[in-house]
Amino acid sequence: VILFLYELIWWTPIAALNKMFRMNFGFMYGLRGKGLFLVFIAFLCLGLRDENASGVKGLDWATGLAWLGAGCFNIFIWMTWSEASAAYKPPTAGLTGPSDSNTVV
Repeated sequence: VILFLYELIWWTPIAALNKMFRMNFGFMYGLRGKGLFLVFIAFLCLGLRDENASGVKGLDWATGLAWLGAGCFNIFIWMTWSEASAAYKPPTAGLTGPSDSNTVV
């Protein structure tokens, strides 16, 4: 849900949601933080898998490896192309002035 709502505010500016996410999940507003979050989610998928819980054989591995690939790709972009990192601007809905930071780490 966190990742879905985060991606939603990139497409549809929702001021209250953007401010809440900046306060609680500010690390996701950059390529490095988002990549590390996706790697964390991948390890959760792979580490918490249960052989009997999934109705589709191998879905847990496919999901975990997909999240791992997406996270590593974000980190690779962050490390390789600095101009892509500079162009990765977070949404500004709900920000009012200089006290609201638009800085991405």
